[in-house]
Amino acid sequence: MREIVGHVISRSTPKRILFVVLKNAKVSLGDFYVIDHPWEGVPVFIRVRDIQTINEEVDLGKAGLLASSSGLISDYSSDLEYMIAECEVLGYRSESGIRGLEAPPSTLSPVMRPDPRELSSFLTPRFSQGLPLTIGRIKGTRVPFSIDVAAIARGHMFVTGMTRSGKSVTGDTIILIYDSMKRRYFIGPIEKFFNSLLPREAPDEVLLDLRELGYETLSLRPDFLPKWSKVAGIYRHKLDREIYEVETSTGRKVRVTEDHSLLISDGTNLLKVTPKKLAGMSESYLIVPRGAPLRPTSYPAHLDRLLGISLASGVALKDGVLIMDPDVAEVKLACLEAGVDFITLKNRGIFVRSPELAKIVSSGLVSLLNLPEEVEELGVRFYPLARALRELLLRTSIHEARGNSSLLMLEEGRALILSMILSILGVSTVRFCPKGFLVDSISFKMLMDRLENWNGKLGMDGGALLKEVKKVEGLIYRASVNLERVVSVKKLYTNAKYVYDLDVPENQNFLANGAFVHNSSFVSSLIAKSSDLRPRPRFLVLDRRGEYERLSSRGGVIYDYSAFLPKGMSPGALAKRLGYKPGTLSHQLILLALRDADGDAAEALRKLRQVAREMRVRPSLVGEIESRLRREIPKLGDGEGLSIVEEVRKSPIVIVDLSSDRRYEDQFLAIKSMIEELSNYAVSRRREGDFALIVVIEEAQYIVPERGFSIVGDPYDSGVAQSLIEAISQAGGYNLGFVIVTQRPAYVSKSVISQANTVVAFRLRNGNDQEAISKYTEVEDISSYLPMLSDHEALIWGMGSCVPFPVQVEVEVVSLPSKSSSSPERAWEKML
Repeated sequence: MREIVGHVISRSTPKRILFVVLKNAKVSLGDFYVIDHPWEGVPVFIRVRDIQTINEEVDLGKAGLLASSSGLISDYSSDLEYMIAECEVLGYRSESGIRGLEAPPSTLSPVMRPDPRELSSFLTPRFSQGLPLTIGRIKGTRVPFSIDVAAIARGHMFVTGMTRSGKSVTGDTIILIYDSMKRRYFIGPIEKFFNSLLPREAPDEVLLDLRELGYETLSLRPDFLPKWSKVAGIYRHKLDREIYEVETSTGRKVRVTEDHSLLISDGTNLLKVTPKKLAGMSESYLIVPRGAPLRPTSYPAHLDRLLGISLASGVALKDGVLIMDPDVAEVKLACLEAGVDFITLKNRGIFVRSPELAKIVSSGLVSLLNLPEEVEELGVRFYPLARALRELLLRTSIHEARGNSSLLMLEEGRALILSMILSILGVSTVRFCPKGFLVDSISFKMLMDRLENWNGKLGMDGGALLKEVKKVEGLIYRASVNLERVVSVKKLYTNAKYVYDLDVPENQNFLANGAFVHNSSFVSSLIAKSSDLRPRPRFLVLDRRGEYERLSSRGGVIYDYSAFLPKGMSPGALAKRLGYKPGTLSHQLILLALRDADGDAAEALRKLRQVAREMRVRPSLVGEIESRLRREIPKLGDGEGLSIVEEVRKSPIVIVDLSSDRRYEDQFLAIKSMIEELSNYAVSRRREGDFALIVVIEEAQYIVPERGFSIVGDPYDSGVAQSLIEAISQAGGYNLGFVIVTQRPAYVSKSVISQANTVVAFRLRNGNDQEAISKYTEVEDISSYLPMLSDHEALIWGMGSCVPFPVQVEVEVVSLPSKSSSSPERAWEKML
């Protein structure tokens, strides 16, 4: 029997039900309830979208409000209070599907909590055709939610908002970054790294593009091998979710938001779970690296031993380092080796006069990794990193402190950083303590032996250099990772204002406090899951950020965009590639020179001055054009002229990499060529019905912006924007569908947004972006939901949705007629 939670009140409509909540009944936003149909006798499902309390004695102008302002609270106040819930009507099941409510229920009709099986039956999709793909669950239920992939090919899908999950580690989380340009490491709080890159004035919500800056971090491959991967970006946004602290058996702690995914193992498989799900698992393990290759560095090598001693026993001052070490003779010898001045103090201390050493010591333990592994001078090789690390470990370690463990004495903050450094070098942490941390004595002794008896590089390729020994206390010494058992998952209260995330496209994870945490892109996950469908859908991805490389494990092939530049380009196209706008004197001059040279850029350089004299162009402008031509000629060769149609017919996933350079005019030309070839081919195969494709346009605001909002280059002048708009307007009916992805819908052409008949909207905070979605997708009253969505939530509606009200809103599904003689799923069968 259903539980009654309230009764319908007046002013309810067929689309909006109001009910008064019974005393002591628990009613929450997003909950599903049922009312009886006025005459059909079937349950009609409704969902709560707002709740308000009402107490007329404490309303404006009432005596109770005046009394409470003076601190006088009446004993009977709570007896006069009640709650009103406002609900959206979802509808009821009929033979033809889900139907809306035709008339409102009578006042005082009971509102009831549905039976779980009843709710599941109502929400479970019933596909009679198409290619459904389960992508999650409907919020507040255990009912799977599916998207019809074939519907995307018949129409288009618009994906917007914060599509990448996992932007949610606290600012004090320690991360590991390698700067390949400066050849230096950073190990420290993610907030500190972010602030070092942040412009002086920046909003709360910030995405910094790091693709061109050469940053890398350690990530985990699917085969459990750590690997250095490029960092594409770093995010900061306001904390609006609860923080959870996950603790392992070693005492390692990772703090993430409630819906952030951690990379864990159940002992066999690699899994991605949120803290809430992790708390319900009987056995789970965080993954910690155990051996990884080191990157080349550039710190001065002559300070090596002295640096290790200083980090263990010294304090950095303004002009040098004060070292308090019992082995004074060894410190003096290290100073002499480094060639620095020193003063012996009465209290057995030594002051090393070296501002350079003081600056390096101030940077912390990461300075160890910034020493080169190997240096050769005057025909002699020596190993600065090993020498410095040995001095530090000799002064901080107590061997065989507890059976099979060794204790390293360091304060808490430095202990975590040194633990991360040692994990890269193959040493396993057993337990963090108040005064330092315990390490496995066998792997620690193996490291010390390598430091003493040098015969190769100190970095390790996934643990491959570790000797094979017996399994001791759960540690396998040839493994590339350690599994640390999760012992606690608890909610944490914090005053933190922001949370952060790294965007690591290749493996979608990174180290946080020494353990791997996960982030992911919705669209890349969608494509990966689609690879298991039969027939298998075909995708073309225009990848601006290089984040789809990992799809190569699912059969994806990657091409640089230049492979699709057309051969034999016209002088006009070459002039645009050089960056000259039509109508300018520079464009006219280079265009005439290219025409006289029959499109040969090298010959045009020789013809340029002759044309300039005829046009009487000033020498300074000619010199500027000549300089640009000389610089760009090596890059202006004809493209390979690959056929995108042939490539997508051969491979189920084709990724076109647009992140290799910033030659935007070339990129626009290649995209325009591909889109036009695909559109023409799709139309030509409409009768045969043997072609269907989904094209993913990442960061669409760069390629098809709203007029006047161009971010780079001029996509309208190049023609790529018009080609894409035309293709989206016409090609969907010919099984050529587009997935348009952007975090800023306000900057995308509204002609594109309005053509999408499936919308996936993740969290959006900007008012202009919210307006663009609500105004141009013809769905009312969604602006209040968009800023409140969590990292794993989206509003999904339209032709590709399995139900008309997937997560938060009720929408109407409109079936569009197909112009092709074959459905996408049939076409994909023929393409096998």
